[in-house]
Amino acid sequence: MPNAALPYDFYSPQLVPALVAGGERARANEIMDTTARQAQEVLTYAATHSDGSITEDTQATSYLNLQSVYQAAVQVGDTARAARALAVLRPYLPTR
Repeated sequence: MPNAALPYDFYSPQLVPALVAGGERARANEIMDTTARQAQEVLTYAATHSDGSITEDTQATSYLNLQSVYQAAVQVGDTARAARALAVLRPYLPTR
């Protein structure tokens, strides 16, 4: 299902390992890139607009989507995409 018909969500990157195993690396990359980009756009907008137009639930969903992208990228050995997802998530992660 294309993103335009049904926007990618937390579950979409979970298809990545199966797509890669089936020889569909380009489709897997498109899912990871689109999901990560959409999540980053929401978080960037929320950080720069305090008008309440982005709810905390929407932000939390974006964090989960990025986490899903990170995990999928790690599973298929795509260290570059995993690092990009982690870089976006890092400011929101608790510090030790």
